[in-house]
Amino acid sequence: MLSSTITSPIVRLANWLPRIFKRYDNSSLVLKDGTIVYLRQVCAVDASLVHQIYAEMSEDSLFQRFNACPSASLCRNLAEQTAVQAEENGFGLLAYVLDDEQESGIRPLGLAYYVNNGTDAPEFAISIVDACQKKGLGKILIAELFKSAKKAGLTFLKAYVLPINTGMRLLIQRAGKPHFYGEDGSYDTYKIVL
Repeated sequence: MLSSTITSPIVRLANWLPRIFKRYDNSSLVLKDGTIVYLRQVCAVDASLVHQIYAEMSEDSLFQRFNACPSASLCRNLAEQTAVQAEENGFGLLAYVLDDEQESGIRPLGLAYYVNNGTDAPEFAISIVDACQKKGLGKILIAELFKSAKKAGLTFLKAYVLPINTGMRLLIQRAGKPHFYGEDGSYDTYKIVL
């Protein structure tokens, strides 16, 4: 790792290169449809890949994730914030497939991350491109995210889920020991015991 007080993009990239090209625990995972998916840790330089995930989500999926339909520029800002927060205040996993047609050599399919926001339990979220929903990717991401959180010494994670987001609600119920805390504004609040 480079040690420098300068936080230029080049220094940050050089510090994260080992993480970028290192696959997370499993060399590959297989979705229900036979797609081979790889996982790796998210870092700040992944903002463009996170943005690509948001760009491949329908308005309905974006609404269920953000409780709004963000504009393209807001999606870019959200992607940058997500990548930076996952690196600096939490942990994130990027699911991807190898794709020679992409400039980066990979095509992102999904993202799961938690951010320690200073409350009793870090908040987590999952975003999956529409083409990969209902293929088992959410189940894989949430299981791996929960394992990582447990390894980091966390005992709880929290999620805010819109009542209409039945997919995420089922995923949470099947993946852990959720405690439903009721409505928090327009969201249902879940605290998951790891």
